[in-house]
Amino acid sequence: MIRFKFPISVIFFLALCLGFSSMSATVEPVAAQAKPAAISPLRAQNMAICEFLNQTVDTKWMQEKQKLKNVLSVLGDKLGGKVVFVVHSQPLMSVQTGDMIPDPKDEDVGLQPDDPQKMPLDTVLSLLLPQVASGKATYVVRRGQIEIVPRDAVAGAAMLDERISMRFQERPLHEVLDDLVDYTGVAIILDPQVGKRKLSPITATFRNTLLEDALVAVTESAKLKYVALSSSVFVTTPKKARQIEIEQRKRVKPNAQPKKFRAGAHAQDITPTKFPISVNGGMADRQATKVNDRLHARCLVLDDGATRLALVVCDSCMIPREVTDPAKQLASKATGIPPERILISATHTHTAPTVAGVFQSEPDLAYRDFLAAKIAEGITKANSRLAPARIGWGVGADPTQVFNRRWKTKPGSLLLKDPFGKETDKVRMNPGYLHPDLIEPAGPVDPDISILSVQSPQGKPISLLANYSLHYVGGVPALSADYFAMFANRIATLVGAENADPPFVGIMSNGTSGDINNVNFGKAGPGKRQPGEQARVVAESVAKAAFDAYKKIKHRDWVELKMAQKEIQLGVRLPDEAELKRARAILAAAAEKKVLTKQPEIYARETVLMSKYPKKVGVILQAIRIGDLGIVANPCETFVEIGLDIKKKSPLKHTFTIELANGYNGYLPTPEQHAAGGYETWRARSSYLEVNASRAILATWKQLLKEVAP
Repeated sequence: MIRFKFPISVIFFLALCLGFSSMSATVEPVAAQAKPAAISPLRAQNMAICEFLNQTVDTKWMQEKQKLKNVLSVLGDKLGGKVVFVVHSQPLMSVQTGDMIPDPKDEDVGLQPDDPQKMPLDTVLSLLLPQVASGKATYVVRRGQIEIVPRDAVAGAAMLDERISMRFQERPLHEVLDDLVDYTGVAIILDPQVGKRKLSPITATFRNTLLEDALVAVTESAKLKYVALSSSVFVTTPKKARQIEIEQRKRVKPNAQPKKFRAGAHAQDITPTKFPISVNGGMADRQATKVNDRLHARCLVLDDGATRLALVVCDSCMIPREVTDPAKQLASKATGIPPERILISATHTHTAPTVAGVFQSEPDLAYRDFLAAKIAEGITKANSRLAPARIGWGVGADPTQVFNRRWKTKPGSLLLKDPFGKETDKVRMNPGYLHPDLIEPAGPVDPDISILSVQSPQGKPISLLANYSLHYVGGVPALSADYFAMFANRIATLVGAENADPPFVGIMSNGTSGDINNVNFGKAGPGKRQPGEQARVVAESVAKAAFDAYKKIKHRDWVELKMAQKEIQLGVRLPDEAELKRARAILAAAAEKKVLTKQPEIYARETVLMSKYPKKVGVILQAIRIGDLGIVANPCETFVEIGLDIKKKSPLKHTFTIELANGYNGYLPTPEQHAAGGYETWRARSSYLEVNASRAILATWKQLLKEVAP
């Protein structure tokens, strides 16, 4: 993992040891900073280390070249083991050349024969460390130890990549900043004018938190703002900070600093803890009592230095805004990522707890709250794992596992019966194998497997997000993440990341699969299979094709991120009075039934429920650009033609769709498929948007893609 470390200069070193007597920033001079009455244990440790740096050591044995790590080991022994030297072993990157800087501990260093045989430790280090060819190493006193870091590994605000774990309870601001200095080695300077004010004490807890995020929290609580200068961080008023930033922009040449790309991933367990629990996916409710495999919210956070966004794919059938909206608010509060730059989607597994009311399955409200909190927790953990990364994308294909499940059927066929008694349908969903009334599939398929891969600068896989237009597979009665999780596990094995630390996160998102499954009704069926067997077959096949494409991906050190969101209003196909009267009569006749078993009864109940819907509903649409890769998202079970259409009309080189994202608004057929009828068009809480909804969504997607396009 590339980590940029802030190398200390002689001036800064003296300031750290003796307290900031004076410091000059790029923009304006800073006067003396007031010292607290008491010092923290960490500051006391650092001051003790500074005393050792003044201690004279015998140097005669250093006149022969030897490994830096051996020199530091002997120095530590000569100082009675009271000084700890740490040489950062991870590779670093030169900000001047962009080349990797090797680990300095194995390089040879030594003194000249005419150098004094006894010198202060700081003089010894100042003579030895510049000899390190890979970056001209220097040292910094922090965390009660002396850390050796390459001088060339400084990149402006990159010093804010430090992670901290600290707790402050009712501490004055200047003491908090002092502790941050001693913990990180970063020069943090409080504006003397601000220091004269009476500020509220700070109470905060940081666990493996980026210094950048900690500074935001601390300064905002004091109604202040920090500015990252070339060699320090200056804390001042928001007004003065803005003035400094404007002045900085005037002074900095374009492209003077290398751009950083970071990524973090986490798979958050969202398996329910209480049973039995309602399961989505059927026309009658089903109660699950056990778990076949764990459910997860798989989270990926990306940051190009200017834009940070989060992608989440949950093992759920569909997730309404009653869950996604609060989850985004919680995550945004914890991470600072704006809600409009968070995408939360469902895989559409039919073996997950009910969180959206559809047919006779009603949401488990306790699990809804649990799920929102867990999604936010997953995003927060992924954000905490942000680290330098490389990113790439590609496209594979697997045409063997996708088939259009809607079939054109001979007129008058019994297959064409609908629950409303209209008999106007021309197609049938899932008609059965080799039925004599079948003519041909009613639509195309999309065999593409889109892949987004992130890895460390050294090539260690961090996460792989795939996208495939396949409804689901099923076949397991207990709670299960279906083939989506099997794919995630298999791709981890194929990329060699089974035992990665932090864990690799494989993700399979759902594309435009509203009319797609993995069953070919034009051929004889495969026969009875064991629970989960077909899902394993699909996962293995798709993972192999994805891996073939993965091997060809060219990862890039930095790409630009852009994201846009728009909420549009779409009409609802409400029942008229005649339809409502018919539905109530059917329900009255079935009043004795605890569970409705016939389609007319089930859809009569849906008709009554739909009569209470508003005339229009809000639908959230998003577009993301990652380099020249596009991603669009909508909250529907989207027909495949729509996904193929946006791929053709997108201004970006390749674009794919993540469906069932940021809410749930039922099926999304094209107007032509609406005219053909069939299950996906039958009005219910699973299909209610206006007939022309797909056209409005496509138009908005194209507008959003233009906004994010370069």
